[in-house]
Amino acid sequence: TIVVVVTLATSGSRSLLTHRHEQQTAQAMVEAEKKFRLLFEDNPQPTCLYDPTTGKFLEVNRAATEKYGYSREQFLNLTIVDICPDLPPERVAAAKHGIEIRGEVWRQRHRDGSFLEVNLFARTIEFEGRTARLVVTQDVTEKRRSERLQSALYRIAEVSTTAGDLSELYPAIHGIVAHLLAIIPNSFFDA
Repeated sequence: TIVVVVTLATSGSRSLLTHRHEQQTAQAMVEAEKKFRLLFEDNPQPTCLYDPTTGKFLEVNRAATEKYGYSREQFLNLTIVDICPDLPPERVAAAKHGIEIRGEVWRQRHRDGSFLEVNLFARTIEFEGRTARLVVTQDVTEKRRSERLQSALYRIAEVSTTAGDLSELYPAIHGIVAHLLAIIPNSFFDA
């Protein structure tokens, strides 16, 4: 009977330790989920999670809804292709294979139909028990427009110093300005 009592006591304490360990693990998971939610939701950069197989958005943060003009509910009814309409098929395949993206410039569509240029960072993570793509974007639209404008001004300055006469200068400047107007929407000049 002593052996039985010791065996029962030992198995009971193992069961108690296992139960306590399971509780601590569950609590740690809850805390990790809270931290993730806080970091995700309060991130000042637009951040989203999408399913790499279907392309459907799983979650978006406040910064994403503000930047792209969609409500959270509207966003969750979209796919990555809705936001990135000129997304090459090889990038979709890369996402399905978990290839990390660091600092690529992508065009993304705003709700009003205009386009943003963003620096995009993406990686595959585990989210709520399934594979998801975590995407963080940084809007570089104005920066790139300014760079294009500055480049055009440099080209105009260069042409103005190398042109032999006004009959060479005016067509060259006209070509530079026409190109600039073709790539920069009118809204850039309204500010």
